[in-house]
Amino acid sequence: MKFSFPFFALWCATTAMARPGGSSLDQRMKQRTHNLQQMHSAGGSKPASNIRTAGSSGPSIQVPTNETAVLPNENGSATQYYTTNWAGAIITAPPTGETFNIVIATFVVPIPKPPVSGPGTWWGTAWVGIDGFTYGNAILQTGVDWGVEVFADGSSAYGYWGWYEWYPAGWSDFTFEVAGNDTIELVIEAPSASVGLASMSNQRTGGSVSSMLKAPSNSSLLAGQNAEWIVEDFSSGGLVPFADFGTVTFTGCTAEAGRTVVAVNGTTASTIDIVNGTTKVPVTKSSFPATDQVRVSYI
Repeated sequence: MKFSFPFFALWCATTAMARPGGSSLDQRMKQRTHNLQQMHSAGGSKPASNIRTAGSSGPSIQVPTNETAVLPNENGSATQYYTTNWAGAIITAPPTGETFNIVIATFVVPIPKPPVSGPGTWWGTAWVGIDGFTYGNAILQTGVDWGVEVFADGSSAYGYWGWYEWYPAGWSDFTFEVAGNDTIELVIEAPSASVGLASMSNQRTGGSVSSMLKAPSNSSLLAGQNAEWIVEDFSSGGLVPFADFGTVTFTGCTAEAGRTVVAVNGTTASTIDIVNGTTKVPVTKSSFPATDQVRVSYI
């Protein structure tokens, strides 16, 4: 789908919700790139599982003001957002008098592909979270990163990492086995504005892991205003090269606000898609194939 004129007027080139660059983010990418190169040296040319220990922390998500375009029936959503790095679905407000305290989804980890030929490294991540869209002081989130590196000899290596964070504190890696085509359940719980729990489980291995988190400061308490199911082109001193992830479908999408379970569909949630920062051409297409499902496709 081309980016037509009204959307150019409404889209802001500085809109971003990526992890901004910094020494710890650079370290994150160096660790992941080093891991891919180690797998290549060991002869790993197929998508392989990857176990990572907890990594360094650093700033992650930053959410400036978003420009919106109201597109009736577009992608089955009343409102369509465009940005340079988030794709998926967002519930932008909880029911009156409530705050979001649980967000859940299950997805199949994609096997990433290079979007162009030749050597290089490409990345992506999928996550669920609370806050960070209309409320930018904090985000509680958990997800899976993926990466593929193609070497000069034509061979390739793949890596996958489970992680969690409470922005503006940094990310940490779970010690957790995950591979391409694994079915992963992601769970975020916030029993209070200052305490959260990030969990994930792997259907293939039967393994599960969780971490209790506390708000980094009194200025980064959760407000429970947003629930999100996102595929992201994250940032490390600028947006990283984005892998062709095929299609990621979040199923069993759940958003709870107090005792209210909010259905996830085009009436309650808005879609968001990534556009090329230079050409403004969409890179993803997000939709609701069924209630409580969010589909994100690379196009």
